[in-house]
Amino acid sequence: MPSPHPQEPRYTTAPYPPASPFRATGEPIFTVHLRKHTGLMLVWLSQSYSVTGTFHQCEAAIKDAQRHNLTLGWWSVASIVLWNWIALGENANARKALRHNASHYGYVPESR
Repeated sequence: MPSPHPQEPRYTTAPYPPASPFRATGEPIFTVHLRKHTGLMLVWLSQSYSVTGTFHQCEAAIKDAQRHNLTLGWWSVASIVLWNWIALGENANARKALRHNASHYGYVPESR
């Protein structure tokens, strides 16, 4: 007797093609992991997130996160002493890794 519920299709490979490291224009795609830190007098808030995009999009995201940390990250004692410094360092390392990965692909970005 047939089952009243048909079986779900089974994929032998992934249902979607894997992400390509290059866009159709030939520009490579990168991913950076960033942290925004906000000091709030007695407490603080740290947000970790990832950005995937072209070199210039990733650079802009790093610049935005660093600007956020430099303006809003100093407003608690723990932030001044430790946490904002960690966030600034993580974002600086993300920029260094982005530039290293870009040079690994042989990609020299045009200045904007």
